[in-house]
Amino acid sequence: IGFWTITLFYLYARNRIGKVSRGCSQIVQSLSVLRKLLALYGVSRKYFASKYVLFPALYMFYGFQIQCFGYAAQHELMHRTAFRTRWINDTLLFLVSIPCFEFGKHEKAMHKQHHTYTNDIHRDPELTSFWDREELENKGFRKVAANRWEYVLEFIDLASVMKSHLMRIINSSRGIPVDYTGTKWSLENWRYGDEVMRDLQVTAQFQIGVYLIILALPMLAEKGMKELLFYWLIPAILGFIPINFVRNAEHADCFISKQGDEINCLRNTRSCRSNFIVRHLMWNMNFHAEHHLYPMVPFYNLPKLSDLLEESLEHNDIKHFLNVNWEYVKRDGWIDQQNKESGRTADDSNKKLL
Repeated sequence: IGFWTITLFYLYARNRIGKVSRGCSQIVQSLSVLRKLLALYGVSRKYFASKYVLFPALYMFYGFQIQCFGYAAQHELMHRTAFRTRWINDTLLFLVSIPCFEFGKHEKAMHKQHHTYTNDIHRDPELTSFWDREELENKGFRKVAANRWEYVLEFIDLASVMKSHLMRIINSSRGIPVDYTGTKWSLENWRYGDEVMRDLQVTAQFQIGVYLIILALPMLAEKGMKELLFYWLIPAILGFIPINFVRNAEHADCFISKQGDEINCLRNTRSCRSNFIVRHLMWNMNFHAEHHLYPMVPFYNLPKLSDLLEESLEHNDIKHFLNVNWEYVKRDGWIDQQNKESGRTADDSNKKLL
């Protein structure tokens, strides 16, 4: 259903603007990859060797592909740079959010603040949501995990990840403003208005209704719930592991804005060139500093922009996400440097975690 719905949008956009929209092409290609992966799963499950080697890798990659819709496709649609037609961006924003447990309109409200006040300890919801005031005010704060175990938890604590995503939708449906945690409001000097809150509430209630329908329909068919778990719920949740691996350093170890400091995207955001597969699946969002500098540049032009800004960006020297994550955990890496500058030992960090 999703594939043919988007195909209809593709045909509409092609007739509307006289050429193939890059956003349509990207979505259709991504869905084609999903269909091919499903075929590979069927093959790999038949053979003993691949059942325990190839299949788990493909299954995780399948989940990564689902979450790329929640991150990259939602992000581009939110900026309304995927399509020229506004209502197509807004409609698909809602649709691509559903399988990834995202809430597009809430993300849009938070994301505007994040872009305006990137890495500002008082006004960036990506900071205020997940770090307390003592940590944010610490002179050594680098927006990285307090210790290596906390770093590991960023990938394996899927219960907390799901809780924050679902609570954003649930509390918004109740008319309660929440930040990225889904359970509280951490921004001291800003809160979205009543009109925005009403829009969030109605949209969240509608999204919950869609989930209830999706969960109810398989009960009418034999093995329906089993198939739903296997092809959607489980891989979508597992997909948070690889998507966090390529997202966890977008602003890590970059310039942090304290009271009165400038918001400088040449210094506060990191770009990572990576490889063609990751760039394609992420809609070029690996060029993150370029996007923060010029957010209305569509995803397909970010590589060109990256070439133009190569010498100007402060944090584009690490070219692969594996190397970025190694910088986190290696001896005297970002975690150790943050603790050293904060006057904190590894034992202190572990006690705080406990």
